[in-house]
Amino acid sequence: MSIDARIVDVEPQPAVSIRVSLPMENLDLGALYGKSFPLVAQTVGQHGGVPAGAPFGLYHQWGPDVVDVEVGFP
Repeated sequence: MSIDARIVDVEPQPAVSIRVSLPMENLDLGALYGKSFPLVAQTVGQHGGVPAGAPFGLYHQWGPDVVDVEVGFP
């Protein structure tokens, strides 16, 4: 298997997200994303907006004890 890794410069863009910090032992990433993506998208829609791109997860910290992740949409 080959991976075509590269660095790409992109323009900054606004995003809407929620940030969750929890102990690693309590992490269920599938459940976190499954709950958070619809919540963020629904909130954006309630304010007349639409997501401008694919959902994302931005990890501010990953273990060993704590996970700190932002989940949202541009």
